[in-house]
Amino acid sequence: MDEETPESAPRVPALVYFHGGGMTVGNRASWQPAWLRDRVIENGLIFISAEYTLVPPSNGHHVLADVKALFHFVHHEVNRLLWDKQSQAHGEPGVARRAHRPKLQLDPKSVAVAGSSAGGLCAYLAAAHASPRPKAVLSLYGMGGDFMTPHYLSPKTDVFFRGRELLDPSLFSEYLYPRCLALEATADSPLTYHSANSATPGLPSNPRMYVARLYLQMGTYLDYYTGCHDPSISMTLRNTLFGHDRSQSTPHLHPPIPEDQCPIFPQYSINTAWPPTFLIHGTADTAVHVHESLCMESALRSAGVQVTLRRVEGEEHSFDYSPGAEQKYGQIGGLFDEAVEFLVRHLRSAGVH
Repeated sequence: MDEETPESAPRVPALVYFHGGGMTVGNRASWQPAWLRDRVIENGLIFISAEYTLVPPSNGHHVLADVKALFHFVHHEVNRLLWDKQSQAHGEPGVARRAHRPKLQLDPKSVAVAGSSAGGLCAYLAAAHASPRPKAVLSLYGMGGDFMTPHYLSPKTDVFFRGRELLDPSLFSEYLYPRCLALEATADSPLTYHSANSATPGLPSNPRMYVARLYLQMGTYLDYYTGCHDPSISMTLRNTLFGHDRSQSTPHLHPPIPEDQCPIFPQYSINTAWPPTFLIHGTADTAVHVHESLCMESALRSAGVQVTLRRVEGEEHSFDYSPGAEQKYGQIGGLFDEAVEFLVRHLRSAGVH
């Protein structure tokens, strides 16, 4: 038998998935949609769950740098490490006695992106700025279709987020400007919950799990996302934009933000080179409004990009994690299969050399 070499190993398409968490919490093990991961693997693809720098003290520009660095790693470095890892495994005691498994390599010409909520925003940043660009995008109720709305920019005095109570900002002072700038930069903030014998059983014990909601409540989310606190970019945009009804708005053709901020706003980075995109969004989503995916669909269609939007009637944020979601949307040929078939089709066609 000829000796295996990296050049002779089969090359496999890959999906890079970005977790949700409002950009403020999570790691690569957080909120992985089992329906997506399992179907991707069953179709013979590599599933990669990625981490990115969390806000705060970092901001969207750091996240964009992470996304770019990730794609450089996937395209230029991962196969060497993958080959070394497989070679070491084949040399371990007992491995040689088992059936020989051919080594594989990731096909850098066949990489797609997906993300949920804030992870959808990361996927959009990859679509706009990664080099080479991903071959397809799957956004699950993704942020970033239109940041110029009261949801991000206006303070809230009534319950607005999944029926949950308003938060007391004084309980999260270390995550508020300027104290938040003293936090240690991290890409790893796991989900943790209070124990059953605590005063608040089952509720989040990691304060970062509340932070994005707090920023939305205060109408300052974009201050933290852009890093523009003094003056507050949120207040500036509020004063600029809300002299008229924005409820039926579409993304601005002329951004009302500084030019150096445009790269982290996907709505201002769409052009004809944007990859084919599949959007899924619940119509009752109160965390990321369906308006954002409607705006993204409209902007992509106007740019001549292949785009599909599936609006899921009556569903809230993260509906695909809820009990019964697999039975409701995972039947053969259903929504989950349609989304993965979209990815597989574009990855397979991209891998034909």
